Amino acid sequence: MFKQLFTVFIALSLVLMAPPAQAGRDQLKLSASATTAPVGTKILLKGHVGKSGNRAKVTLERRQESSSWAAVKTTRVSARRTFGFAVKAREGRYLYRAVIAKTKRTKRSVSRSIAITGRKRSTPPSTTEKVIQRILDETNEFRARHGQPSLILSTPMN
Repeated sequence: MFKQLFTVFIALSLVLMAPPAQAGRDQLKLSASATTAPVGTKILLKGHVGKSGNRAKVTLERRQESSSWAAVKTTRVSARRTFGFAVKAREGRYLYRAVIAKTKRTKRSVSRSIAITGRKRSTPPSTTEKVIQRILDETNEFRARHGQPSLILSTPMN
């Protein structure tokens, strides 16, 4: 009887002390300024991490046709625990995710994937549209580096 109670107690304590199965996923969040955009348009992917992710290195990965993930860009998490990437929309549908590698200070953490669809433009952009888009892209990159939300045009240019 004592042996059975002791075994149950040990098993129960191991279950209660074990880390949650999804602990890494809950600490890393990723969002996109747009999920559909004309080809060549920059899209801001931004995210935030849990307490242990401060100043960690974050890698943006894109899903390959061969079903493997390839590193696209790398950055560091800010003191406010935010990060951001700017990617150009490619023709077709691509999946992106953020990954923090396991280190002495951090656990491996992987965000949910985000699908970005690039569509062809119906008409080529005018010079004014290109300039406006470039200013918007540069502004959003600056804002992403400083943990600020991205700006979006209130009306479409075309």
